[in-house]
Amino acid sequence: MTEFKINDLITLKFRYPSTEIYVNGKRFIQCKQLLLSIPKDDVEKYSDVESIDEAVEIYDHSVYKSQIYRDDGIPEMENDENYSLIEPEEEFWDHCSNLQVWSEYDYDTRLLKVNLAFPLLKQLAKAGDDLAQIKLKEEILKRLLSGSESVIEFLFVEGYQDYLSNEELLTGLLEAKEAETLMEIQQKLNIIFKFVPSINRGLEVAWKERKIVHKFSMSNKKVSGLDLFNCNLTELPDNTFKLKSIKVINIGRNPSFNMTLGYFKDLINKLKHLKILVFSQNQSENLSSGIEKLLKKN
Repeated sequence: MTEFKINDLITLKFRYPSTEIYVNGKRFIQCKQLLLSIPKDDVEKYSDVESIDEAVEIYDHSVYKSQIYRDDGIPEMENDENYSLIEPEEEFWDHCSNLQVWSEYDYDTRLLKVNLAFPLLKQLAKAGDDLAQIKLKEEILKRLLSGSESVIEFLFVEGYQDYLSNEELLTGLLEAKEAETLMEIQQKLNIIFKFVPSINRGLEVAWKERKIVHKFSMSNKKVSGLDLFNCNLTELPDNTFKLKSIKVINIGRNPSFNMTLGYFKDLINKLKHLKILVFSQNQSENLSSGIEKLLKKN
């Protein structure tokens, strides 16, 4: 068995044909397929790509052995007829190199795939790594601000936003007045907002949290979407009208919310950027003809 020590807590072990990561002496995970080998001296070469995850998103390809490969396995940069799959032991040393770089760059999660970087960072924090304990919150906030939908979705689904207080999350992501407005709405409705790329995406909140946790989306540090589904509303909280950049609001399943044509007209006059309003399973007048006429005028 071959071993390589990254730092006091991380060790990689090679048991043919697998590479395993150990944290504080305990087996943590078996490494998946190597996506990108980053030599320490070549980190700056990838400065135009924000992260490994972004590289995959941008090119819609697999990143392998420092090159971009199409789905057919042909290198994007050159068609190398002599190409062969990397040997397991060589892959082990490339994993070692990647994690060495990651450690030396203070656990920068952009240098590893998100589904390895954050679980590993969390495990290091649990093991008492002082730097990991500091970096965990910093990296969560940094990656939420990155704009990468796959990363934001991962952090939402896997519960990493819970490592930030609600105030840290909102003030870290939004302009001060926007964060203050969401906190006012939360307090009034006794709910908590979490960040998603789009409130229309099918990202489910855990069943036990559905009465409390609601979603918001943002653009340029301003709220762009707000999920007020099943909040026992009779009308929108007044604070909502402070969110002048909002484009999408979901007020579905608020059976006491009586959506009249007059209320709808007032709403779209106050929220000039509103594009989508979901009010299914609410009380409402027969609005279709009235809304159609109103929208034509606008």
